[in-house]
Amino acid sequence: LAGKCLPASEVGGDFFDYIIDEDNKNIGVAVADVSGKRMQGAMNAVMTNGVLHMAAREENSQLPTDIIEKVNSILSTRMKQDTNVTMIFGFLNSEDQTFNFVNAGHHAHPILVRNGAVEKLDHYGFPLGMKHPIEYQARKVQLQPGDLVVLMTDGIIEPIDEDGTMYADTDKLETLLSNLPNHVPLNGIIDQ
Repeated sequence: LAGKCLPASEVGGDFFDYIIDEDNKNIGVAVADVSGKRMQGAMNAVMTNGVLHMAAREENSQLPTDIIEKVNSILSTRMKQDTNVTMIFGFLNSEDQTFNFVNAGHHAHPILVRNGAVEKLDHYGFPLGMKHPIEYQARKVQLQPGDLVVLMTDGIIEPIDEDGTMYADTDKLETLLSNLPNHVPLNGIIDQ
């Protein structure tokens, strides 16, 4: 696992975090984008991350739906109107080699890279903190040795080039990921 967060300004509302269970068999992975900019976004990100960890402890579940539904329940009472959180949250299971995840309104879908083929893991759900109760569905992906799962926020897919084209509307990310040299360390992939 490797990650990097570079805010557009001094502080921001995007974050990623890991939740590792006691036996290290399941690793919870979260990537989130909190509405609001600068200090408001940063404060909501800190609150959301704390709520996520609390929900994981209280639910004591390996089902991402249980944890996300708990997070949504709490954030629905805490967030200001017209604010929300989009999040990918899932468990990487080292025993059965799966990634079981929920997409709570996050439009930067996870990407699976397998043997040079790039697949967007489409899955949809409602953003957190806007409405309660919401029932979330999970998607389970069977992984193979050598697979790469890429999670990101819209900071990767939404920048616009000098021609006014959004990065997501080009094939640049897919081309980069499909042409990664073998045995590149994860931090090297992030840098690329």
